[in-house]
Amino acid sequence: MAARAPSVTQAPANTIKISPSDLSFALDECQRCLWRKIVQGERKPRQPMPSIFTAIDGGMKTFYNGAGPEVVPCDGFPAGKFDLDRTEVVCSAPLANLGFAYPKFVISGKMDTLYRCADGTVGVVDFKTSRVKPEYIAKYGRQLHAYGWCLEHPGGGPADPMVVSRMGLLSWALNREEGVSPPTGIPAKDCLALYGTPAWHEVVINWFEFRETMIRLCYMLLGSEPAPSPGCEWCAWKRT
Repeated sequence: MAARAPSVTQAPANTIKISPSDLSFALDECQRCLWRKIVQGERKPRQPMPSIFTAIDGGMKTFYNGAGPEVVPCDGFPAGKFDLDRTEVVCSAPLANLGFAYPKFVISGKMDTLYRCADGTVGVVDFKTSRVKPEYIAKYGRQLHAYGWCLEHPGGGPADPMVVSRMGLLSWALNREEGVSPPTGIPAKDCLALYGTPAWHEVVINWFEFRETMIRLCYMLLGSEPAPSPGCEWCAWKRT
């Protein structure tokens, strides 16, 4: 039986919502900033995203939507297809089974895409529009586990729990050697194209490690406001 679409639901008002993106880089940076962001809703200013990366992301999603393992640069990738048409905000059930009944912690965020495997399981995939450094894979992996947790432990809505069998990053990095050139058979006066190299970065599924990470995070959030982390420029600028 094919897996149903993710549940579309917002976190209830009496919960503390943890975004999957909170678990990538922010978790290893200033604990005070992370505490204020999740508990008080105080966000640091975002850096502007150059439009070229937005264009690359949109192009990747258009290309991969509905495609199968033949477009993934990974030997033995399971049969199935990418499904971006039903990618939605996902929200977990309260994390009561981690021992935090009150306040009710939930995980909620919007996924890039699902990969629907032929065996009925799903893969959690995140698109990256630049080369992925090896040391960043574990950080992004926590974020993918958070999406996967929402799929396996959905909070409300019509969706049944899914079984997550694969996680990874699908990146596209500009090939600087090739630079800009016309596609085959098209005059340069009509079209120039950027060429890049796709890569698959496997994330090993480890639910035990993810649960331990969430337990440490929830205990931190339940405590008083942490002191600023050394070197946090935002806290130093605010001085409050």
